[in-house]
Amino acid sequence: MRGVVEHKGVVVSAADHAVEVRMTVEGACDVCKASVICGMGETQERTVRAWSEVAEAFAPGEQVVVSMTQAMSVRAVIWAYVAPFFVMLVALLGLKELEHSDLVAGGTALAAVALYYIGLYVFRRRLERVIIFKVRKCF
Repeated sequence: MRGVVEHKGVVVSAADHAVEVRMTVEGACDVCKASVICGMGETQERTVRAWSEVAEAFAPGEQVVVSMTQAMSVRAVIWAYVAPFFVMLVALLGLKELEHSDLVAGGTALAAVALYYIGLYVFRRRLERVIIFKVRKCF
C-alpha cells in the first residue's frame, strides 16, 4: 500500500484493545524518506503497542503485520528528533545572545533537551493516541 509503512512481527500479549508486538526491523523503511534520520534503517528488535478493537482475537506467538501511515511516522520523527534540536538551538542561541558563557549556555541547552525528553515520557500516553500503530493478522 502506498503511504503506509508495514513490518511483520509476533504477538507478545493482547488485552484491553492493545496488542504488544515484537518486530525485527531490517531496513524495510526504504519507502520512507525519514528513515535516514529515524534509526529504523538498522536491524533492530522493537516492541510496540498496536491498537485493535478486537485485541482479544490475537494470541501470543501469532504472526501479524504492524502498520502506520507515513504521515504518522514523519510526525514521530519530528517529536523525537526535530523538536528537541530546535529546543536546544533556541536555548543555546538565546543564552549566548544574553551574553552567558559557553559553559552555561551549553549546559542549559542540554538540560532543556533533557527536560523535553522527560516531558515526552510523562505525556507518552497522550502521544500513543496521536501516533497510532495498527495491527492485522498475516494471511
